[in-house]
Amino acid sequence: MQEGRPMAGNFRVESAEDIRPLQIRIRGSRGLVRVELVNGFQPGARYHFRYLPAHGVWQHPDHLTVAIDNGVVHTAGEYAIKLAPRPIYKVSSVPTSSGSCFEPSPAVVQEFTYAIPAQLANYREFLSYAVDDFTVLRPKPPKPPKFNFIAGWPYEPELYDSGWAPGSASRVDPEYSAQRNAVRAACGNRLTRVRMSGMVGFPEVDDKFYRTAAVQFDMRANVEGGCGELEALLRTMRNRPPERVLRQVCGTVLGSDFKYGGIGLADVGMVQWTLALSFLYQMSPTCNIVALAHLWQAEQNVPDAEALKALAAALQPAFERADPALRNQTAHALAYLAAELPESSRRRVAPPLLTPLIGALIEDLESSHPNRPDELARLILWGGALPPALRLRVQAIAGGRTSAAPHAKVLLAGLPR
Repeated sequence: MQEGRPMAGNFRVESAEDIRPLQIRIRGSRGLVRVELVNGFQPGARYHFRYLPAHGVWQHPDHLTVAIDNGVVHTAGEYAIKLAPRPIYKVSSVPTSSGSCFEPSPAVVQEFTYAIPAQLANYREFLSYAVDDFTVLRPKPPKPPKFNFIAGWPYEPELYDSGWAPGSASRVDPEYSAQRNAVRAACGNRLTRVRMSGMVGFPEVDDKFYRTAAVQFDMRANVEGGCGELEALLRTMRNRPPERVLRQVCGTVLGSDFKYGGIGLADVGMVQWTLALSFLYQMSPTCNIVALAHLWQAEQNVPDAEALKALAAALQPAFERADPALRNQTAHALAYLAAELPESSRRRVAPPLLTPLIGALIEDLESSHPNRPDELARLILWGGALPPALRLRVQAIAGGRTSAAPHAKVLLAGLPR
């Protein structure tokens, strides 16, 4: 190359089907480099391109084979940004100023894709696209944000896609593709109204780009689901390979061997699970307990009684010292795990895992405004028989007037004598 510019002489092309003399032409196209044949490609032929100059290590291939379809396709037509019917709460891996670079966090997500002319449907994977006009609509200057653990997580919507075009305002994310892109914002964000438009083209077909009309939406309008950690994570896993999602959004709290070491969840050792449950922060309890539920409901890596006691011994002090929100998140995830297990597995797993937590669970049930009292009562019931002192506390709850009273009565009726 000269001065960073490729030249026709840098490439060689061969084709068994196209017996014409083949001459390469290099043209620029909105920041891209098009390697073409001067006399055009022959329908039905295959061409093998090779880059000739020596170079150091780089990520680009030195050779490429392309097949030319028999049909002639034109790119002219209607293009548009096509929004998903409604925003949705999901878990995203977001920037943080803590020890790790990213942490899982619930977010409100407006997914979108691009509507393209019907004749190009088979070529969607070759679509080049980008939102190059992305505006967060501000009715008034926002209040300074409160800083929290995830200090790097944006306080206004951000665009995430994996498209490419000049002037792109997006962040590349492996979760997104030409099939699906997204605007994401932290839960509770006050700035949720967005206007955007973009450019699309098929540089594998021609050098034309087309502008879409602007779309405008409010990410707080008609959102599907709630922003709880468990619900958002399960929604993210819906209709997708669970282990892939857990690696992508929860990998930083599930252990480096799972995220980066190439091992599967079933190969994560019990020592790692014990360590993870001994230190609860942010979404770590939800991610780890959902991962265990995924394994145990499939009868994979179900621990024996001694290993369950070790897990419980690690979890108990972490659960008892957690703040109310983190404790509620953990109890909610434990209720999900126990409910997902087959009955025979639950009778074996739940008592040793939950019994050390019973005192703290009853304490939460005694609150004047307990959170999810039905789940707390079920966890206590699944833990097994209660000592007399704890049974008396449940009886007092059942005789009270809080929202936990009816659930405490059901709990008492179900407890073994």
